Amino acid sequence: MSYLSQLTKPTADKPIIMTIFGNSGLGKTTLAASFEKPILIPIEDGTASLIGQDVSIMPRPKSQQELLAQIIELAKEEHEFKTLIIDSISALDTMLVKEVIDSDKQTKKRSLNAVHGGFGSGFSMLSQLHYEIKAYCDKLSKVKNMNIIFISHANDKTISPPDGEPYSIITLDMTKQSIDPYVNQVDIVAFVKLEMMVSDNKAFSTGKRSICCHAVANNVSKNRFGIDKDLPFVKGENPFKEYLK
Repeated sequence: MSYLSQLTKPTADKPIIMTIFGNSGLGKTTLAASFEKPILIPIEDGTASLIGQDVSIMPRPKSQQELLAQIIELAKEEHEFKTLIIDSISALDTMLVKEVIDSDKQTKKRSLNAVHGGFGSGFSMLSQLHYEIKAYCDKLSKVKNMNIIFISHANDKTISPPDGEPYSIITLDMTKQSIDPYVNQVDIVAFVKLEMMVSDNKAFSTGKRSICCHAVANNVSKNRFGIDKDLPFVKGENPFKEYLK
C-alpha cells in the first residue's frame, strides 16, 4: 500500500488537551470542571470551590509513580468519565523537584543545579518526569477519548532578547525546563484574567473575567481552532463547548 493512498484531511474530531493558567481565585478549576463528566487528580488543596459541582476527585498522589498509576487505572478500567483534570501542575512541579533532589543520596547540596553530577542533570531529569506524565495523559486521551486539562498558577517572567529591550510576560508558574509539554504540546493554552481599567493612572478591576487563548505579546496563550479574541468567562458555562468532540 502506497503512502499516497493513505492521505487524509485535517480534522478536529478528537478530545481536547489543554492548559488553563492564571492567578489564584479566578475560577480555573471551576472552568475545568465545566467540561463533560470530569474527574480531578488533586496535587494541591483547592477543591472547596467545586462544592455543588458534579465532579469526582481521586486521592491526592504523593509521588510521580502514584500519579502515573492513577492515569493507568483510568486507561484500563471501565468508567464514565470524559475529562481528566490535573490540578495543579505548578504543585506537581514542586513535588517532582523534591523527588529529583531526594533521589541523589550522594550530593550534600540540595538543589537542581548540584544534584546528579550538576551541569543541568537535575533539570534534565525533572523535564523527563514531566514529559513522561504528559505521554501517559496523551495515551489516556487516545484510548478513552478523554479531554485532558492541566491547571497551572501564573508567574511573571522577564525576557531579555539579544536585539531588544527586556520585557515581561505572564507564563506558567513552573521551573523553566518543565513548561514545554504543557505549552507546545497541547491544543489550547488559556490564560484566565481579570478585566482591568485605568483611571487617573490607577488600575482597577471591573470584577469581570475573560479567557485569552490566542497569541498576544503579554502572556503565553495559543489555540489550534482559529480563536482570535478573548472568550467570556461565565460561571457554569463552557466557552470551549463548540470546539469539543
